[in-house]
Amino acid sequence: MPTDPQQSLLRGREFAQASLWIRDLGHLAQHRLARMHLRAANIELTSVEPADSPLVGRFARFPACAFAHVRIPRVTGQWARDAASVDEVTVVVAASGEIEFQSDPPAIVREPNVAVILPGDTPVPFRTTEDANELVYASVDRGIVADLLPPASSAPSGPIRSPEALAPLLAFVQQVCSTGGTDAAASAALHAAARQIVRSLVHIVLSEGEEHRSLFDVATAVVDATHVDPATDTATIARRLQVTPRVLQLEFQRHGTTVTRELRRARVATAKQVRAAAPRLPAPEVARRAGFGSVATMFRALRESEPAPR
Repeated sequence: MPTDPQQSLLRGREFAQASLWIRDLGHLAQHRLARMHLRAANIELTSVEPADSPLVGRFARFPACAFAHVRIPRVTGQWARDAASVDEVTVVVAASGEIEFQSDPPAIVREPNVAVILPGDTPVPFRTTEDANELVYASVDRGIVADLLPPASSAPSGPIRSPEALAPLLAFVQQVCSTGGTDAAASAALHAAARQIVRSLVHIVLSEGEEHRSLFDVATAVVDATHVDPATDTATIARRLQVTPRVLQLEFQRHGTTVTRELRRARVATAKQVRAAAPRLPAPEVARRAGFGSVATMFRALRESEPAPR
């Protein structure tokens, strides 16, 4: 049996999830899967104050990154940090309420209530200060964001430049934490998009300039993550990114494409991957796994994706 908590959670899969509902630390002690997700994230809770609402959380984990979306009362705890965290970068955002980090770097804290915990093995104590707090958490292997990390001598400070750019990224994290079971092809696509979303979060929080990932970049990541759902279209993506469908359409037009075209591109690529991995799989099942509404639609898209004969 694997002893590493991340390996124990994934068990050779691309994606794992858990939900957490606890009243106090005694209740947490009885919730084995939630304890495993907290341990994999190097989080130790040391106190949970009695409150009208319990601690409620959803966790999602991939091989190279992890997410959490929690509603939490007043608690104290720490990122315990160990050998596994030496190469891990974590972003914590208080969507409501407040979280305080009782340390200097490796925690870079910026307004509005956003922090990046840099790689290392020094414990980072924290506490939430309101009766009700909503936190979004994302962690990723250092190698995925190494080019975005500042030198130790020049850590950014003060308010982040583009707090409004966080909203669609946080919405994506919340969606991933609530996603139902997915097959291998869908999980691989979701993992690729998740890595890009974490890069965007780290970039926005640590950037000192005005530049941040564009709506097009974030929307394309959402296309890659959600195209296997046949219900995904321009309207559903716009809702997730908290913009109007018209704004989204204009952004894609500005880049010489359309949302529909990018969804078709992603579905064609997934259909080809599924067919290569399982050549005997019936066409209706290939279409379902790739996000096409019908076999006819899939075959038409595959034909159109091939170069015209000369």
